[in-house]
Parts: sequence; structure tokens; C-alpha cells
Amino acid sequence: MGRTPGRGIGRHRTYFARELGPKSFGGFFLLLSVVQFANRVPHGFGGARQKRLAEARTSNEELLGLTLGISIASGLLATIVTDVGRHPLVSYTGIPNAASLAIVLFVGLALFLPLQFLLAGTGKFGVTNWIDLLREVTKTVFQSVLVLLGLSVLGMTIGFTVATVLCIPIIFYFLGIRPSIPTRATVRSVWDYAKFNVPSNIVGKAYTRFDVFFLGWIGLTAAVGYYEIALSLTALATLISNVVMDGLISKISNLTSRNRSISEMVTSTISYTSMLSIPMFVIVAFFGEIIIGTVYGADYVAAVPFLLGIALYRIIQTQREPLVSAVKGMGSPDAIFRISSITVTVNFILGVILVLSISAIGVIIATIIAETLRCLLLHRALRQNNTIVPVLPDPLRAQFRSAAGMAVIMAGLTRVLPTTLQSKILVGTIGVVTYVACLLLQDGLARRSLVSVGLTVNELLTDGKTRDQTTS
Repeated sequence: MGRTPGRGIGRHRTYFARELGPKSFGGFFLLLSVVQFANRVPHGFGGARQKRLAEARTSNEELLGLTLGISIASGLLATIVTDVGRHPLVSYTGIPNAASLAIVLFVGLALFLPLQFLLAGTGKFGVTNWIDLLREVTKTVFQSVLVLLGLSVLGMTIGFTVATVLCIPIIFYFLGIRPSIPTRATVRSVWDYAKFNVPSNIVGKAYTRFDVFFLGWIGLTAAVGYYEIALSLTALATLISNVVMDGLISKISNLTSRNRSISEMVTSTISYTSMLSIPMFVIVAFFGEIIIGTVYGADYVAAVPFLLGIALYRIIQTQREPLVSAVKGMGSPDAIFRISSITVTVNFILGVILVLSISAIGVIIATIIAETLRCLLLHRALRQNNTIVPVLPDPLRAQFRSAAGMAVIMAGLTRVLPTTLQSKILVGTIGVVTYVACLLLQDGLARRSLVSVGLTVNELLTDGKTRDQTTS
């Protein structure tokens, strides 16, 4: 949901990582991962309601009433379950008051995320992104102040929840409707989709956060911290895929309901969703240790292999996310559930084997293999629905060729230039310029898009000068 703008601010984690240290920092995100996993039930129902809202066959007011009812019921159930499992949760996360913090985090997310789904279902994708940006900024400010006051993990939790809850009235404002009691027909319509979407979300979250869960299970809480900073440093790689992901569900759902082809839309989407993640992997491959040491300090140097592995994972992830949205938009949550079940099983088996035989980095290797399998299975699911999407569209091939040229240039410059920070920055800058230049030479659409942006900027500047002259 509308996560992208906030990810650009992900670097605030640098401060928290330094202040809390690997163990407490990892402990908080381990707890947050557990809460997000538990939130898959209201989250899955939220996705089902977004799907029905996009089809415009159900009352928005009834969907809002159903959303609030499920969120409140989920919060009450989570409170009871968390209280019962208080001691195992403390032992697992290493946080003394983990149960209380988990309840606070869960209730905030159980209310916020399903409402964001509803807002996205109305077609206001830009609004959801800006709301998430506001939430991220507010969360960062609150957490920074509270951690500075010495509240540590408690401060992180309070800041996260307060920022989340403060955004809920804004969502209600943009929805512009009042909740009403849903009819049986509305409940049945949502349930027909949710009965597959909820378990699919549960299995999917178990898959995407398996690495963190497994590292926590074997007691490597500090490794969770390394994993999280690797995710944070590479967050920009998912900028494009996250912008299009939720909007794609609604667009494809609408096209499918009118028996229109979606092949062209999906192909054009995956052609460019990895445009940032591919060059980012090259940068990390050359300068991962310098980046970690400069941003997070010596305590996190052990995170370098995690950073390289996550950077590679981001390339596959940015291909997988639009494919998931496409299959969901076609009304096939059962296919998503089957694919997620297969890949989480593969991920678990490989993860256990590789961690025991190599080290903690084995979980990332297992995830990369499982993620690749998931992409291939999603392509197969699309083909079974008469939607042919190439695995490597021409623009994507061009991006890989451009990245290869970028790597060659950077390798040559690294050999001849001195090993100073200034030289590394210069090499990285030239590498990025090389990537962009090579891509523009190969990709006509990219060239036209750049020209279009340039003309727009020039027009804005010209209009501004004209207004200034008129005013004078």
C-alpha cells in the first residue's frame, strides 16, 4: 500500500541503528515483523475489499463498515492471543515488554492498512502515497525524539503507532463516506475473494519475512539488525514497483471485468520496474563495505554480505511485485496462495540447509532462489489465463546490458584511481552516467520520456519567467 514515498526517508534508520545497537535494533524489527505477520488477516480482507471496490459492484459505505468491524475484531483477538503467548514472545524477541508493545503495534496497523486499501480501491493511488509519506515523516520525528530521550524500543513503538493512528482521520476525509452495516450479499462477495486472499497473504508474509523469522528463531537477533539495514539501504530500488503495484491491481481488475487483454499493460510495467534496482546492485557490488562503514559505522561491517544479497534480491523482487498484482487483479487469489505455499516451503528447506552449512547469509541465498522460482510460477499462472508476458522484455534486457557496461567502466576506473572516498564517489557517479547513457542509446521509450520531461521542465521555467516579467 502507498509505501513508496516513505521509503525515500529510510535513511533515518541510520540514527536508530547507531543509537540502539544491532541487538536492540534487530529486536524491534523482529517484533514488528511478528506483528505484521499477525496482521495478515485484516490485511487480506482489506485486499479483498479493494478488489470489490474496484469492480464498482458493491456499496462503498458497506465496505467501510465491514472494514472497521473486521479491524476491531482482529484487535480484540490479537490482544487475547498475545497475552496468552506473552512469555514465548519475550524469549523470541529479547524485549522484556514485547507483549504490550505488540498489541499497540497491531491495533494501529489493523486499522490503518485496510483503510488504505479502501482508499486505493477508489483510484486515489497518489493520495495513499502522500498519506504514507506523511506517516513516515511523522513516525521518524516521533521516534527520533523518543529514542533521544532514552526510551529505546518503547520509543520506537510509540512513535510508529502514534504516526499511524494520526493518519486515519485523513483517510476518512478522502474517502468521504460514512460506514454502514454490510448486507449478507456484501459480506459474501468479499468472502468469496478473501477466503483465498487471507491465507495467501499469510503464506506470502511468511515467505517475504522468513529470513527475519528464522534468524530470530535460531537466536541471531543481531543478524536481524544487519538484514534490516540492508533492506533500508536498498529501499530506493523498489521505488517504481511500489508506485505501480497497488494501482495495477485495480486497473487489471477493471480490464478483466470488461474482458479486455492485460498482456500489454503487464509487459510494459515489468519492463521498467527494475530500472533502479539493477544499477544499484552494481554500486553495492563495488562499494558495499564503504557504504556500510560510512553510514552505520564499524558495528555493522558484518552486514556487507547481507547488503550484496539483498541488492540482488531487489532485482527479482521488483519483477515479482507487478506479477503478483496482475494475478490478483485477474481474480486468482487461489493461484497466489498455491505459488506462495510452494515458494515458502522451498525457502524454508533451503534456508535451514544453507544456514547450517554456511552461515546466516544462507537465508538470503535461499530467498533469492525461492524468489526466482516464484517469478517463474507467476508467469506460468498468467499464461494459464491466456496472458502471455515475456520473462525478459526488450527494455529489461537493455537495462542489464547497460549495467554490464557500467560495471566494466567502474572496474577499469577502480584499478587506476586511488582508493580514496572522493575517488569512489567519482567512480560511482561516472558509472551511473554510463548506465543512463547506454540505456538511452538502446531504449527509444526512455529517450522520449526524458525529452518529454525536459520539455515540461522548460515550459514551467519559461512560464515562470513570463509571469515574472509581466509582474515587473
